[in-house]
Amino acid sequence: MDNSPTLFATDRTDPRLPNVRLGVIGFETRYATSPWHGFWLYDEERVLVETFSAALDLRQPQEIELYGKAFEQLATVADYDRSARAIINRVGDDLEDLAQPGD
Repeated sequence: MDNSPTLFATDRTDPRLPNVRLGVIGFETRYATSPWHGFWLYDEERVLVETFSAALDLRQPQEIELYGKAFEQLATVADYDRSARAIINRVGDDLEDLAQPGD
């Protein structure tokens, strides 16, 4: 029996999370907007940004618009559904290979 981990992204929307869609940006993907830090968009009211030294709570319309555009650019180059699953599985396989000494 194979005990290796199986990683996957769902092909269907989870009814418990109807507004969530998992997108994965592969390491080899080229994109114009570089995600230097994490950020969370909360509707069109607020953006939370985490930098190395601080957390920012942005509420100015021009700042929200800037992060909204950055998100759209990242979402455009992300892979979804089966393509996302393939990336996640490939990373899992690579990590498993690294964990096995002597191969």
